[in-house]
Amino acid sequence: MGTPLIGGPAAPVERRVSERVDLASLSELVHVRLPPGRQAVLLNVSQEGASIEAASRLLPGGHVEVHISTRGWNWRGPAIVKRCRVSALVADHGARYLAALQFEAPLEPGGATALLEAAHRASGDGNALPENGT
Repeated sequence: MGTPLIGGPAAPVERRVSERVDLASLSELVHVRLPPGRQAVLLNVSQEGASIEAASRLLPGGHVEVHISTRGWNWRGPAIVKRCRVSALVADHGARYLAALQFEAPLEPGGATALLEAAHRASGDGNALPENGT
């Protein structure tokens, strides 16, 4: 990035519309399916979208049906693939892909936090949330 023309260093631009809830540590309790039967790991989710890691490549601009569930919480809906890149090369398993999904219809308000709470209940941790719910 170059030197700004006026003033000091340029401030990073925050493009997120809503706060993300980190679910990577609860990936064994939160299940993501991308039909037809493809599995993925939910890294984080917001009201408008999600970051996932999958074993199959998703085409940017493509539409996918997403099913996210844990005990006591379930959501299914269409999403648009905004970005997808190789995140890892795993011996005997091939490539892993990191993808950003934008939900075509947002989660209900508080839906991402409700998913986090349900995952904590499923883990036996009760409603213990990390600081500021993320």
